[in-house]
Amino acid sequence: MSLRIVADDVLHRLPAAVSPLRALPGPVSLFHRRKPYYGWWIVASGLAINVATATANPLVFSFFLGPMSDELHVGKSELGLALTFRLAAAGVSAPVLGMLLDRYGPRRIEPVLLVVAAIGTFAFAAADGLPGLTVARALIGAGVSVCLMAPLKGIAVWYPPQRQASLSGWIMVAGG
Repeated sequence: MSLRIVADDVLHRLPAAVSPLRALPGPVSLFHRRKPYYGWWIVASGLAINVATATANPLVFSFFLGPMSDELHVGKSELGLALTFRLAAAGVSAPVLGMLLDRYGPRRIEPVLLVVAAIGTFAFAAADGLPGLTVARALIGAGVSVCLMAPLKGIAVWYPPQRQASLSGWIMVAGG
């Protein structure tokens, strides 16, 4: 007989006056396993993606302006317009995404928008003209714009108020 079965049997044989656990409805176990908590993974993944995309993306894009301009036969200012559309799409989509985060939570919204950003990345790689590059950069901007909001929303929902300020500060220090 396992220790778990013995402990459960002992708890249920005690009178309710001796054991307050006995008064609870249903089986009570001393060895109850909690469901794993994925809040840290969501916060950490949003932070990592924000750090990787927010700082590196404009810088890396600038290294390829010359070769892309030559290959696509467009000027560097037109390619700079594609970068501007990434930032504009992030700014325009932020209020809508904020409402979606409030309604559905970061656990549901962030993965969907990261798929949108991935589609934009593949579209950017496959684009052969300025319109394709502009639409692709807008998709990337809309997709990664939630990468800062989602961890902050997760902190506000999943952690007690005493820890929210320090955790939000770490998010902003690392990638904000």
